[in-house]
Amino acid sequence: MSESLPKAIEKTAACADNTCLPLVATSVYPKVDAPEVYDDSDLLPLEVSDIDDDTYDGLNWKRVPHLQKRPYEHARGSKPSWIYLYGWPVWHRGQQKKYWLCKHCHTAKKISGEYNVHLSTSSAASHLAQIKPGHGYDKLGKITKTPAGQTSILAVMQASGTEVSQDVANELARSFNRSKFLQAITRWIADDNQSLRAIENPSFRALIKAANPLAESVLWKSHVSLRDHIIAEYEAFIPAVVDYLHKATSLIHFSFDNWTSTGNKRAITGICVHHLNEAAKPVDYLLGLPVLHGKHSGANIGSLVSDTLTTFEIDKEHVGYFVLDNAANNDVAVEFLAEDLSFYAPHRRLRCTCHILNLAAQEIIWGRDKDSFENKGLNINVSYLAV
Repeated sequence: MSESLPKAIEKTAACADNTCLPLVATSVYPKVDAPEVYDDSDLLPLEVSDIDDDTYDGLNWKRVPHLQKRPYEHARGSKPSWIYLYGWPVWHRGQQKKYWLCKHCHTAKKISGEYNVHLSTSSAASHLAQIKPGHGYDKLGKITKTPAGQTSILAVMQASGTEVSQDVANELARSFNRSKFLQAITRWIADDNQSLRAIENPSFRALIKAANPLAESVLWKSHVSLRDHIIAEYEAFIPAVVDYLHKATSLIHFSFDNWTSTGNKRAITGICVHHLNEAAKPVDYLLGLPVLHGKHSGANIGSLVSDTLTTFEIDKEHVGYFVLDNAANNDVAVEFLAEDLSFYAPHRRLRCTCHILNLAAQEIIWGRDKDSFENKGLNINVSYLAV
């Protein structure tokens, strides 16, 4: 029986975690998050060696198409971090940053274990410190005692002014699922279109704390940590989406458009796909929202779309048509893709009917200068309205 993309993702997540969807790039400790800074205090006294093929033994590159071998770089006399005893140094092609891939998570086919270590190795270190199979390590080796900084439920509740017995605290701890709580917070942020900074709001944190002091203690302290988690979770689910796309029973068609934030601070390209699923039912969903760097030129847009197709393993045999608005740079973008994927651009480039109808309606209603119909307050004579 066919399944929807959300169900396919949930099914994949269940294979990796029997309790809930995976959480990525989060610490097991209820500490205050801070912006990442370079920290070399966790380096081992190891000799620096070139990154060769042997370094990547056991890594299945087909499962992580968005990653590649990290380019060779001069170590400048520094020592490699201890985290590379338990993971691979990789380069994220989409983010253009250094990443670390957990060996245990990858070989066990878990959909987690990728961490941004471009500036700091703290997130990877926190991942390794989790007390679960294949983990439980710090820079000194296997962790044999409770890490410093980890707070018991009893201590958390007592610190919040709630006096309870150890038995009650233990029962509360057993009933509280940290992963499900953080997942619920993430879903609320996304579904309710909340700002990521909502988790920093003192009133919101007080509300969570009143319900369960332990919940507030494990909640991310910084919107940056939440942002990194959402991005890492999106990347962790890429294999599930790739598998879903491979089951398409039609060509995969595309629509994409560009959006710029207020003040032209950030440009985003929304890339959507349209195809028949395994049950031959039409499905439409957002594939990615990559940041568009530089000019909104057709070549830049085409290159960004091409990278997204590569990430999701959509080859030229399965690429269908492109439905876009009438902007000239979209013509160039399709021509760029046509050269890259070997198809005839004028045949595959379709126009958006809704966009055409919208332009025609504006032309009929407003004429060529629709701004002239906008009445500014300073141009309106309201004297006749005086009583």
